Amino acid sequence: MLAGAAELVSRVRGQQGNGIRGAVSIDWPELVAFERTFTDPIPRRKEEGFRGGRGSIPITGVARFAGPDRVAVGGDMLIARYIVVAAGAHARALGVPGEDLMTSSDDFFSLPALPPERIVFIGGGLHLV
Repeated sequence: MLAGAAELVSRVRGQQGNGIRGAVSIDWPELVAFERTFTDPIPRRKEEGFRGGRGSIPITGVARFAGPDRVAVGGDMLIARYIVVAAGAHARALGVPGEDLMTSSDDFFSLPALPPERIVFIGGGLHLV
C-alpha cells in the first residue's frame, strides 16, 4: 500500500508538463493511519482463526520445545500432534558503519513526517508456514 502511494506520486510528478498539472504529495500521518486500518486487525483475526480451528488453542508466553510433541510454556507442558509456533520477528542489528542512521520498520511507521527526499530500504520480510 505504501509503495503503491509512492509509485502513484512519482508517476504523476513524472507526467507534469505532459497534460498533467497540479502538485501531488503524500500526507504521511494520514497514509500511515489508512495503512493501519488494514494491518492492525491482522493479529486479532489470526488468533480468532486459530480459536475457530478444530482443537486449536492459542497460548501466549515464552515457549521452548521439550520433545517432538511437547512444548513448555511457562510452567505448563503442552503435548500435541501438531504444534504451530508463531514467534514474530524483530529487526537485527547489522553491525555496519552508518547503522546509527538507520531505523527499524516499526520506528519508521511512527515517524511524524516522511524523511528527506531519498530513502533506502534494507532487508525484507519473513514469513514462516
